[in-house]
Amino acid sequence: MPPMSTLLGSSAGLAYDRARPDDAQLTYVLCGDPSPRVLVVFVHGGAWRSGDKAKHAYLVQQLAARAPGCAVAAVNYRLSPRVSPDPATGYELHHPAHAADILTALEYFVSAHPHDVATRPWKIAPSCLVLVGHSCGAHILTSLFLRDPHSDERISPSPALVSRVSGIVAVDGIYDIDLLLQTFPSYIDFIQGAFGSRQSYASVSTTTFDILAPAIKWLVVHSPGDDLVDVAQAEAISRTLSTLYLRHGKPENVESDYITVTAGHDALLDSDAFISLVVDFVRRAATSGGATGSGTSYNSAAE
Repeated sequence: MPPMSTLLGSSAGLAYDRARPDDAQLTYVLCGDPSPRVLVVFVHGGAWRSGDKAKHAYLVQQLAARAPGCAVAAVNYRLSPRVSPDPATGYELHHPAHAADILTALEYFVSAHPHDVATRPWKIAPSCLVLVGHSCGAHILTSLFLRDPHSDERISPSPALVSRVSGIVAVDGIYDIDLLLQTFPSYIDFIQGAFGSRQSYASVSTTTFDILAPAIKWLVVHSPGDDLVDVAQAEAISRTLSTLYLRHGKPENVESDYITVTAGHDALLDSDAFISLVVDFVRRAATSGGATGSGTSYNSAAE
């Protein structure tokens, strides 16, 4: 593993949406190659109402140091208030607003033409993206990269973006919200804050969604040490993905791992087991190419 001193650059607080520079921010880290072609993007959890990219500096730096030839970014998004609507201001924020923010960030990464790259505060024109979503961040990514039968145009990724996404890691995530509430009924508080009050949350449960791009590889991770989200969530989305990808002749593009990572819900993100798992998946997904199957060179010589 290259020492942290080999990191070529780091930027914090870059705005991906100029209309909202305070909360639409990303942290960007480079490693080794000054012009990396692979970008790993981390989407934090926090029940749609808490969390921040700044809390994951160690994870971002470790991924950048241990995944040669890659750049790594962590992205913020707007959060729902802890009490919704906020009693003082009346403010509330519901799905799909959180996912729409992440989509804006991802489109920002792939929107630059080669001649525009030099004018950016960071210099990358990624031909391949690997996305990592934790907890509700995993719900956000499945909302974007599975096809919603009740499609909302605000969270429909462009063909250019879809073509660059090679792989997605969904870790200790929330996918079937009705099932989650059966196991953890007290979670209704933050679920209503993020999705509003509903009799059923099936229409926003990504276990009911369809396939978007059969070439995207998926890794569903769950830790047996997680006491906040149970393995039934991972099993549910794995069944959905396996069924969809088998139907399209790509069953090998769905992997699951419920044993390698053993730490708690939040602690697992900084564990060597999790970081190594992600680095290995990035290597395999990036080598196989994006959703178009074009292939991307991934340099592992520095490991």
